[in-house]
Amino acid sequence: MSLRLGVVLLSGRQAWVEVSSDALIAHVRRQAERGLDTCLERLVSESGVALPEWNTVQTAGLTDGEMLAAQVKQRRLCPLSEGLALVREDGSAAIWGYQLLKAPELPHGVRRIAGSDRALAATLDDGSLVTWGDEDSGGDSSAVREKLREVVWVEPNYAAFAAILADGSVVSWGRADHGGDSSAVQEELHDVRQIKGSLRAFAAVRADGSVVTWGSPAHGGDSTVVQSDLQDVKRLYATFTAFAALLGNGTVVAWGSSLAELALQSKLSNVQEVSATSEAFAALLCDGTVYTWGAAELGGDSSMVQAQLRNVCMLTGSAGAFAAVTGDGCIVTWGDEDCGSDSSAFQNQALSVRSLCATAAAFAAILEDGSVVTWGNSEHGGDSRDVCDQLCNVQQVEASFSSFAALRADGRVVTWGLPTCGGSGATPAEIYIRNEPGS
Repeated sequence: MSLRLGVVLLSGRQAWVEVSSDALIAHVRRQAERGLDTCLERLVSESGVALPEWNTVQTAGLTDGEMLAAQVKQRRLCPLSEGLALVREDGSAAIWGYQLLKAPELPHGVRRIAGSDRALAATLDDGSLVTWGDEDSGGDSSAVREKLREVVWVEPNYAAFAAILADGSVVSWGRADHGGDSSAVQEELHDVRQIKGSLRAFAAVRADGSVVTWGSPAHGGDSTVVQSDLQDVKRLYATFTAFAALLGNGTVVAWGSSLAELALQSKLSNVQEVSATSEAFAALLCDGTVYTWGAAELGGDSSMVQAQLRNVCMLTGSAGAFAAVTGDGCIVTWGDEDCGSDSSAFQNQALSVRSLCATAAAFAAILEDGSVVTWGNSEHGGDSRDVCDQLCNVQQVEASFSSFAALRADGRVVTWGLPTCGGSGATPAEIYIRNEPGS
């Protein structure tokens, strides 16, 4: 059955596309891009619901003659393990870091970029995927290239990648002992909606809320001991060696190594968000308090600041410390001082924090006025004084392992931190496209 759908921009410009009822929303978007000669971020139904790209026209409930709103693609930063990437509106991209990796020329525009420790993967506008870099880290995807069609998400870990396809199946590649080989659980990898990577394993959430894991058992790749508890999972989180699942009832289930205090989680309820360091978790509860567990020296023990952890509205972790922002603008930190737990420079200050992110050993916060404050290890981006005057009208900040990048309202990118990870003084590698997106 064929349907005719209208796609309209905020400016009022519109295009009509003709598709079958079993066509993917991603296919509708690409047809609309050709008709509008504009790269689109997503399509929105008449009722205001953003349409997932892996849905079909039929499952989305679209009808013949329906008008869809289109959101124009905006430039955005993509955090990578050893660098940062900027994806522009036209599908071209630039990468800071990964200095020894030669960026390829691509046949289509880039939608997003993901990175393992020594390899990169770019999802293109046509749903295909291009990889490059160290073969043992996932840079060579030739063995699965024919399967990498209609890619909707790519998740990296240290040396492997896992891609969710539009039909809900999963393709993985890279080091087998890091989860690059998912053949043992391939039949279970259907209707997948989310994937999260630890250092050497992956966990996938299916549409029914169940979880499938693979990779190194010592890094969370074996969830057998908690499998019966993994029901109605809404979101996954990971340290280097463990996973935590937030369930629909507000409880948390965790598995992996070095988590001897798992029994204490029976006290946890009304959890709204979880954050992680390399070896500890922190749960933000609905009442604004925080509960931590895992390696005490890496953020698993918040007892010294527990009285300050009230009315918390924001929480994130570096490799060994956590930072929380309270409703009155106070910053509370704990964990390893070498990883950013010393925020004394902002003690007794009320900051209007808009967003918060972290490298392995430093934190950066965007304030409501568009400026940025940083603290932590200077080599990892904790000292932004050299670029302070450039950090104005900032819209987005993302982090690699040892550097930050800020995207300003004028489209300019400011970087600081370790140069080899894309920080201060790093020259970006440009990624060009052979054809215009949508052509």
